[in-house]
Amino acid sequence: MEDKNIVSQQRYPAYLDFVRRQLQRDYDKQDLSTNGLSIFTHFDPLIQMSAEKSLEVFYLSTKTSQIARCSGDNTT
Repeated sequence: MEDKNIVSQQRYPAYLDFVRRQLQRDYDKQDLSTNGLSIFTHFDPLIQMSAEKSLEVFYLSTKTSQIARCSGDNTT
């Protein structure tokens, strides 16, 4: 579990900032710092990385297909 937390902090700071801002908006500062709250979200960095990789592969295959069509290559 610790590995996913480290990955989240390093790679997705904007998401964590978003969660912090929502918490600050919805709760008193004292409650957030003194009540020992644990915050859980549905965000899973491993799923996010997989989705990003899938989009990258799709984008590259689409780009390659477009280049092939523009060059007159009918094999794709």
